[in-house]
Amino acid sequence: NTIPAVTFLDDNGKKTIIDIIAGTLSDTSAPAPPPDSWTSDVENSVGIFKLKIESGGTFVLPAIKGQARRTIYFYHGNELILEGKRINEYHAVEVRPENDATLHNDGSDEIKLLILQGEPMKEPVVQHGPFVMNSLEEIQETFEDFRKTQFGGWPWPKPGQVHDREKGRFAKHADGTEEIQ
Repeated sequence: NTIPAVTFLDDNGKKTIIDIIAGTLSDTSAPAPPPDSWTSDVENSVGIFKLKIESGGTFVLPAIKGQARRTIYFYHGNELILEGKRINEYHAVEVRPENDATLHNDGSDEIKLLILQGEPMKEPVVQHGPFVMNSLEEIQETFEDFRKTQFGGWPWPKPGQVHDREKGRFAKHADGTEEIQ
């Protein structure tokens, strides 16, 4: 599946392009999630959207129903105005989902944003290192599984395996065929 992109034009003809990674926006939906995932239940309002707003452009993020948390991450550009307030690059802002959020690029370059939203899972969360589970016991079990199998194994003899620099760029596929660039 490919990730759908939607283009919006504001009243001045300025473009906002949105990649819909998860969820639905403006009647366009991301590829279907696994059936047992949190994302598959539309009541959870899960959304992951990447936005590019051209210089001088405005996009209104529509309100949603429910108690979802909605966070806007501003990661590229220099002049984001959110509901009349200037937001610095590399900052995140949590916005109320029940209200529209007006995003305006007041700078001379394109800006890029990531929007994450969803209902809280209301389950315990335990995090240690790269692993997130519901209990300390599950974390310990996960570490043990990782020590034993590295989640499927590492096919090379050393953990920091590198290929000979002279080999150049290549890809080895599951069927054994190799592509060399």
